[in-house]
Amino acid sequence: MLYLTAEKCKVNVKLSSLTLHTSPVLWIESAESPLNGTAALSAEKLCRAAKAKVTPTPRNLPKYLVMVKTHGPRLAPFVATLILYFSLVRQDPQGELWTTVLKCLPIVALMFYVVANGFSLKKDYRRSLWILLGLVFSCGGDALLNVNLFPFGMVSFGVAHVFYICAFGWKPLKWPIGLALYVAVSLFVYFVHQKLDEILIIGVPIYCYLITTMLWRALARAVDAKNFLAIFCAVGAVLFVVSDALIAVTMFVGVPLPCPRLQIMITYYAAQFAIALSTADDGPQSFRSYRRKIK
Repeated sequence: MLYLTAEKCKVNVKLSSLTLHTSPVLWIESAESPLNGTAALSAEKLCRAAKAKVTPTPRNLPKYLVMVKTHGPRLAPFVATLILYFSLVRQDPQGELWTTVLKCLPIVALMFYVVANGFSLKKDYRRSLWILLGLVFSCGGDALLNVNLFPFGMVSFGVAHVFYICAFGWKPLKWPIGLALYVAVSLFVYFVHQKLDEILIIGVPIYCYLITTMLWRALARAVDAKNFLAIFCAVGAVLFVVSDALIAVTMFVGVPLPCPRLQIMITYYAAQFAIALSTADDGPQSFRSYRRKIK
């Protein structure tokens, strides 16, 4: 076990169990390597941290507890607005302003979460930027759908999926996943196209292929990355497709579902939450390396 002794303030710091919450600056490469540059805190800085009563986070804490402690406060507005929406909006909205605001608030709270994680226009935060833009257009789509402007809402969500596709990227390609998904969505479009009017007969197929592409890229990224956030994001993409499929079967096919609005909105908010949470490991390469080390 490695220790760093600061003689001036007589503080022994156990390096393997100390994690500062926001500064990616504390680790040691090996037992022989000295502390160097910006890669580690100096003894003097550790003294100041100890005197300031900085609470360390033990490395042996379960990962989910570390994540809850770090991201819980930032997600509190999302949870609060979610409870507010489901508590107050008991019936299908009829275009009222207050129901529109309540419907959009959880997505606005997720925008706050993405920005609070760390945000910049630099390349290191490019994925956060794409997801933030996707949330903005999703919020616009929510508002338009709530006031019964379905075609315009569908366009807004289509743009949101374009941004999500950009966020998930095109590497690795994993074309077998995409091929299977495109075959499935083509069968679905063929089945429902006769039930669409003149406007939706063009818009619905385009939207279906956009959301399918978004799902493909999320799944491909999860298969390649094999980490919790990427896999959870892929689960969110699946839930997004499920939510929209529920809308399609109730609106176009006429299948009666028990409590359809609750099913649609629960899967939708869960999907957006999972996608927004995927920005938790976004940032400079050194910061991502740090997060991997403490995990």
